[in-house]
Amino acid sequence: MSSPDDYRGPKFVGIMGHDNVSHNGSKTTVYFVQVQVPEGMFIVKHRYHEFKDFHDKVRRYHKLHAVLDGASRALWNLHYGSDSEGYRCPALPPKKFLGSFNKEFIEKRQQELANWLHLLCQFDPASGNSDPRTSELFKEFMLTN
Repeated sequence: MSSPDDYRGPKFVGIMGHDNVSHNGSKTTVYFVQVQVPEGMFIVKHRYHEFKDFHDKVRRYHKLHAVLDGASRALWNLHYGSDSEGYRCPALPPKKFLGSFNKEFIEKRQQELANWLHLLCQFDPASGNSDPRTSELFKEFMLTN
């Protein structure tokens, strides 16, 4: 793993909380992502669908692939090949349509999203793949609401 001193861009610190807000007439949850930059710390707010969009873009750009098991792995191998290159990262927690404002669900999703970002940031330079944190996609997600 690279040392913390090797990477100089925005650093994910954690998801510090969440809030349910009204957006275009419907209720949604925003998560407070804490980011460290040389000037200090700040918070950006992201909805689940923004995490999903970021996840999909980063996977395409960096040839990332989700850690899968069973039938999902078999389908992945069929489509991409069992030796497909890329940095392994966990899949995002799935979208939920019913009960998505349940307090326990939101807290669990917050932890799962934080875990996903922490794992994405644990880049191994020995992998031979590009570091997802150096992409404009990562910087944009970390620096803008």
